Amino acid sequence: MTPYATIEDLTTPGRFPRALTAEETAAVPTMLEDASFLLSIKVPDLQAAIDNGDEEVIHAAMLLVVTMVKRSLLAQEAQQTVSVGTEQVSQTFGPYSTSVKYSSDSGNLWLRDNELESLLALLRGDTAIAVSYRSPGF
Repeated sequence: MTPYATIEDLTTPGRFPRALTAEETAAVPTMLEDASFLLSIKVPDLQAAIDNGDEEVIHAAMLLVVTMVKRSLLAQEAQQTVSVGTEQVSQTFGPYSTSVKYSSDSGNLWLRDNELESLLALLRGDTAIAVSYRSPGF
């Protein structure tokens, strides 16, 4: 399957906060393909709309795939500060307590409910509930 976004879409100024590392640059094409596949599974009519040349749907699919990959890359970077899969570790000395909070997102590709609903609304032609895919931090 042809990905809905390219590495150039991801690295367009303003979409990603820094230059990609060599490791990320090597991984991004596969991540774009995986995110596109996952999006096509969640939205069965997406490929048909893209094949029909619906420019709004094409752009929305690109933005969602970029958002999924960006979220994953930034989560992976953040995980390096503690340990992979661990979001927070706390210890107390008296009366002896240790707490570990495991991360629910350790770099996996995923969609938020509102992102999915916005794309589905666009496909239905219900633009009243379609919202921006760009938000601060993602």
